[in-house]
Amino acid sequence: MNIEQLSAFVTTAETGSFSAAARRLGKSMPTISQLVGNLEIDLNLELFDRSGRYPSLTSAGIELYDYAKYSVDSVSDITLKARSLNAGVENSLQLGLESALYDNYILPQLSNFHLAFPQTNLSFIRRNTHQLRTLVIDGTIDLALGYIDTIIQPSEYHSHSFAKDTIVAVIGEKHALVGKTISYSQLNQQLQLSFSIVESIEGSKHGKPLWLFEHPGRLKEVLHQGIGWAFVPKSWVKNELSNGQFKKLQLDFLHQDIHLEIELMTSKTRAEGPALTWWKDAILASVLK
Repeated sequence: MNIEQLSAFVTTAETGSFSAAARRLGKSMPTISQLVGNLEIDLNLELFDRSGRYPSLTSAGIELYDYAKYSVDSVSDITLKARSLNAGVENSLQLGLESALYDNYILPQLSNFHLAFPQTNLSFIRRNTHQLRTLVIDGTIDLALGYIDTIIQPSEYHSHSFAKDTIVAVIGEKHALVGKTISYSQLNQQLQLSFSIVESIEGSKHGKPLWLFEHPGRLKEVLHQGIGWAFVPKSWVKNELSNGQFKKLQLDFLHQDIHLEIELMTSKTRAEGPALTWWKDAILASVLK
């Protein structure tokens, strides 16, 4: 018994005929038939009933199919892993990000990454930009997406500024302030909802009502209920703004937009392999589409 025989057996069971299995495996039909026949001889079991137009699994074939499938898949996994090792592909990557950046720059790439690097494990770490920068510098994570800090010079890590985002004040469509223009003092009397990036813009003020959320998705849920207001990246709420679920809060003291540059950070202490290079290229290219 060998893996070629098992592969012929599994493929025939999946495709329903020796000819279809031959096409999938790139072999002749007699070769597939012979491989399956030899496997049956080795096992001393009949795996297919050949009395009909197409072969059908016998009870023994049904019971052995899962075992054979597992063996074939395991060999395929070993082959893929060996190719990855020979190519220097990383076994795992740690990616860190500000939560608001996930939907635009990470989520759209996941399917293609899995196709390109099926053997590479991914870990996602959500932190604020300051924390991410520290993790990149000490080599804990391979790549991070955050926001540029104009005070800090990125001498201890590799920095790429590749996009800009606009920060907007938003409320839910059910909020009492929809359609109203308010002053700074009036705003400070309103409940503010916040997650990490807003802290770096606004900060928490003593006496100001503030709800902090570790996950921005929970913040959106509260906004939808008409509770509170929030400073958020415009790209993160573009769908809600376009369909009217969220409204821009009219502020009489804010006469120009707040812009933030998005930063891709990579470690100087961790080796860059093909998978990490793929992520860098994919993220940087995404803004050109």
